Amino acid sequence: MSSSSIRRGVNVVRCVLASAVGELFPLCEAAAPVLRLALDNVQSKEVFYVKEQFLTVRNKLDVLSSQLDDIDCEIKKGRLDSQYFSVEENIRNQFRKYMDILEAKPQFKDVKTRLFVEHFAKTGGEKNLFVLYDALMGTNSFGESVLELVER
Repeated sequence: MSSSSIRRGVNVVRCVLASAVGELFPLCEAAAPVLRLALDNVQSKEVFYVKEQFLTVRNKLDVLSSQLDDIDCEIKKGRLDSQYFSVEENIRNQFRKYMDILEAKPQFKDVKTRLFVEHFAKTGGEKNLFVLYDALMGTNSFGESVLELVER
């Protein structure tokens, strides 16, 4: 085999590959002529320009991908906020009722204690703390720690 026949064979393979990419992937069909130029190692202004344009597109896609990740994270945070809002509100109200006991005059401590115990039972008692703990540790229904999600 001579070197010219090898070159012709390589050129045929290059043309077939460039055409196959265009036929198999319609989105790449427009890029097939560019691939032919690139495979032929033609150092022209057009090839350089197309390379720059592909780099520009890639950079913009990277930015879009990053923005999509940020949006996904915000959606997850919003879902967690709505899921744990009632738990947070229950804990805050339980704390307020407890503070009422501590700040009450001695003659009202028993009444405030009774009100706290009733409110504590109605609002889920210790369950709120367990739910919040599970969310922080990642053993909640999402399987992901709230801290990890917020950290992102």
